[in-house]
Amino acid sequence: MTGPGGAARIAEEFQDRIRRFFRGRCPNSEDAEDLAQEALCAILESYGRFRGLSSPSTWVYASCRNVYGTYVYNGMRGHRIQSALHAAYDGEAKEAPMELRILMRDLSPEERELYELFYVQDLGIRAIAGRLGRPEGTVKYLLFRMRGKVRRMLE
Repeated sequence: MTGPGGAARIAEEFQDRIRRFFRGRCPNSEDAEDLAQEALCAILESYGRFRGLSSPSTWVYASCRNVYGTYVYNGMRGHRIQSALHAAYDGEAKEAPMELRILMRDLSPEERELYELFYVQDLGIRAIAGRLGRPEGTVKYLLFRMRGKVRRMLE
């Protein structure tokens, strides 16, 4: 399967198996589909480095394992950060710890509002989207971006 058009042939031949790989491991179908697409992109991008020393199926499976491993690692890191942010506010009138107050000062007003709505008021994505007049996907992305900023600030 090496040579011109080999990457496209591999992607076409293995796309169903790749999707099954992720469907069997992911908690929801959206994540499974996203990871399958990510794996297909990784396979296509790295095809030039495939030397044929293993079977194409072994190489594809290894690529899927790497994509899934990254997903799990990042998900666990994200979960720890979310837990820390939730723990910083216990739902009562207590003030947030000094570290969090300092960190919050460095967030934009929009990021602080997202934090307040999601972590303090415990609103869901749909409710936040309605309140902000933004699509749910945008709210998810903004939360993702805010968590990344917090992660970088804590490193």
